[in-house]
Amino acid sequence: MLGSQTTIIDFQYLSDPEKLQVAKVRAASIRKSLPKQVYAGSFTLESKLPWKAMMFREMLVHRFSDFLDAAILLYESEHLIPAFAVTRCLIETTAMMYWLRIKVKEFDKNHDVAAFDDFLIKGLMGDKLGVTEISSYNILTAI
Repeated sequence: MLGSQTTIIDFQYLSDPEKLQVAKVRAASIRKSLPKQVYAGSFTLESKLPWKAMMFREMLVHRFSDFLDAAILLYESEHLIPAFAVTRCLIETTAMMYWLRIKVKEFDKNHDVAAFDDFLIKGLMGDKLGVTEISSYNILTAI
């Protein structure tokens, strides 16, 4: 019978203080390395692709840092369900960073400017709510 049994969750088992400390140290390191600004003048004037790729990467790194800070706070306060949800956001952001890496390597091989630009624009400007005409990626495609 569904719901007739009571399950006790041992939070000590789900919360490893040593791993949480490692996460805190890494989160602080990432936060410290976040750029406050990126100078457009430091990029070539011949193409906007390096600028767009850098902006996409930095956006993902900032997003990862913010989610990591939130996940740590949620795990520390034993709010496990939202902690798991935010952890999924971390995995999805990591997948998108990896996909960006793959696309940069593909571009370096085949020099398909249109395909690489389309990938970057969707990543930077796309949305699923119809605010823009550019549709964003479904992260499951990257995973």
